[in-house]
Amino acid sequence: MNSLSGRSDKDEPKAKNEDGIVGVMLDIEPKRSWLVRTQPGALRRIIMNLLGNALKYTTSGFVAVSLRAAPSEGRAAGKIDTLIRVVDSGKGMSDDFMRDRLFVPFSQEDTFQPGTGLGLSIVKQIVDSLGGTVDVQSQQNVGTEIEVRMHLNSANEHAIGLPEPNDVTRVITPSVKGKHMVLLDPWPERPVNERTARLQGTLRELCENWYEMRVSKSVSMDVEDADFYLYAEPPAVDHVLREVRRGGLKQGNRLIPLILVCLNAEEAITVGRNQVQRLAEFDSIVEVIPQPAGPRKLAKVLQMCMRTVHEKSAESGGEQEKVAVVAASPTASPQLKRKATSDNPPISSSLSFPSPPPLDPATPALEGMLQLPPNVTGATAAPDAHTNGVRDSERNGGTDQALHILLVDDNRINLQLLMAFMKKNGYSYAEAENGLEALQKYQASCGLPEGASESQPLSNDRQRRFDYVLMDISMPIMNGLESTRRIRAFEREHRLSSAGVIALTGLASKEAHKEAETAGVDVFLPKPVRFAALKRLLVPREDS
Repeated sequence: MNSLSGRSDKDEPKAKNEDGIVGVMLDIEPKRSWLVRTQPGALRRIIMNLLGNALKYTTSGFVAVSLRAAPSEGRAAGKIDTLIRVVDSGKGMSDDFMRDRLFVPFSQEDTFQPGTGLGLSIVKQIVDSLGGTVDVQSQQNVGTEIEVRMHLNSANEHAIGLPEPNDVTRVITPSVKGKHMVLLDPWPERPVNERTARLQGTLRELCENWYEMRVSKSVSMDVEDADFYLYAEPPAVDHVLREVRRGGLKQGNRLIPLILVCLNAEEAITVGRNQVQRLAEFDSIVEVIPQPAGPRKLAKVLQMCMRTVHEKSAESGGEQEKVAVVAASPTASPQLKRKATSDNPPISSSLSFPSPPPLDPATPALEGMLQLPPNVTGATAAPDAHTNGVRDSERNGGTDQALHILLVDDNRINLQLLMAFMKKNGYSYAEAENGLEALQKYQASCGLPEGASESQPLSNDRQRRFDYVLMDISMPIMNGLESTRRIRAFEREHRLSSAGVIALTGLASKEAHKEAETAGVDVFLPKPVRFAALKRLLVPREDS
């Protein structure tokens, strides 16, 4: 096993024909908001049905989802021409089935496949009700392409304009505009329709169209004016180490970040955890992210790379600090009893996941979910988009018996829903948008002065300690598991009673299960969180 992902050298470059390996690609047109007025859940059902079918009938290769939008020409103001395209390299459909039974309910060409045969018929009904069209092209043993076209009503004036000013894709563009992204591929003759080749094409368009970067390809890290290197598939680790040892990630004193795009979260976990010691040989900046690598996810990674380059360039002294790399570990498994351990060395996270657009208060579904009783007050404003600070809410309930809870999630909508739950139940709370903020917030609540070393004695002038930490797992800067590890280490070092850590996650794997146990997580709740179940877990802790 010699590759970063755990696959052997002999597996490369055979990815095209490897059964069970399916890459999911996301291609969204830049600088378009997707806020529209339509039937609640209609667009979600269309995309989920099409994506679900593509994944079901594709055993190897790729599934690509594309979204396009433009102001309608020759139509009433506020209309948007929308295109949703799903393409796969799956088994395809016969001409007879497409002609006679394509949209017939309960019809499946392969009767041995799971499902009811309602997916496409439901899509057709929804699209017809919205005045749109569905176009299907398919060839057996080649793949399927489905295009859905609709004319939708814009939600507001921003829906046909640029993203909000604090959108990460817009914030990062001035910093990376004109910079050189080099796509690395040790297999230069890769067929254009091969999975990784298509991903490279998607990443090229993303960098050029969203961030206005220059993009080129190379087989090695020898491009003089490179600003970033990116592998669309983790190569053999020895290959990367050879490149790095001969100075591939440095140009003089200038550091060049390396981004590794993994097939999925499980592969990112393997790259991050099993290969940490070898990746630590990189005297540079290395980021590991899973597919699908959409515009916001990649923007966050570029933002972290730029920040780390700046910090390292500002460091005084000779030897640069080496970087250990780990991918965040998404988990979803039965409730975990904490097994705190120091067997795993502290490692920093370099994995980010996409965030949704800013919450629109006029969105009816969310507005209803966030509706609070008139006597409940105490919401806090969101942290300034240009700072990493988190602010405490006002204490609700007015008694010391009310639980004090730290909410940690990089998804603003999830945070707002959790905040509404906190206020409704009279809990006091604070917010953090990544694991590092959560760690610093927790340490401050225990009396550690801001900016002090973790080993420094705690101050008597402390805030109220948190009873519980509701910890998202997949976050930028530092993931939830690494944050939990450091919280547990901090508690042990200062002989503090343990806060309850409840992990919130939406993915499952045996590796992630093990990571959660060893990190010090008490309980996990899969997303979407059932607030009734969460409330039963939030009981006063005797050792708080």
